[in-house]
Amino acid sequence: QSRTIAESKELSAKVRSFFGMQPEASQPQAVDSTLQGLLIAPVQRIPRYILLLKELLKWTPTGTEDSAGLDNAISALLSQAEHINASKKASDDSYTVLKIQNRIVGLPTPLVMPSRAYIEEFTSSVVIGWPHNSERETNQVFVFNNCIVLAQLTSAGERSAGGQSTGQCEYMAMMETGSWTTFSQSKLFVTVHMEEVTWAFFYETEEEVLRFTKCVKDALPP
Repeated sequence: QSRTIAESKELSAKVRSFFGMQPEASQPQAVDSTLQGLLIAPVQRIPRYILLLKELLKWTPTGTEDSAGLDNAISALLSQAEHINASKKASDDSYTVLKIQNRIVGLPTPLVMPSRAYIEEFTSSVVIGWPHNSERETNQVFVFNNCIVLAQLTSAGERSAGGQSTGQCEYMAMMETGSWTTFSQSKLFVTVHMEEVTWAFFYETEEEVLRFTKCVKDALPP
């Protein structure tokens, strides 16, 4: 049976030397020798390099060629660190959206896309259409930065106090935030109007309404 680096408990001397790791016997504590640990090691060194160069700059005469070079190097590393953080956030966002996508059966299109980020999940009584005294259905409401997805829970799973669940769902409807015409908040419900239909989200407390309203406003395009 083949084994990857992530599955192996020991690394060859050449691999340890390549990644600048101490020999097994001389390590004061356990080293993360998984593939993921090795790949993240160079990224984790960037903040250390920035601190080292800043400390070196403190002892370098200002206005010299050396200080200018250090300034440029620090700026380049800071820019690279920002790029890495942004890339990591985008990757984390995509992974979170993927987990939700895997929970919802019957989606007409994949939820995962480069610009989409998950905001929060709610359990709400929802009315699609008018008037608001129409039949209400309890749905899981997934708020993203550019759409809202309604789904009906088909397996309970675990549920948090805020309405988040780990259960499987069946897709019901989706609205893109760019299609909204008006948005209004009342004491115990929030209404979103589009050109052809109105969605109303009912909650039991004003606190839930305020929390949902904040998330929906975060989802609105600037």
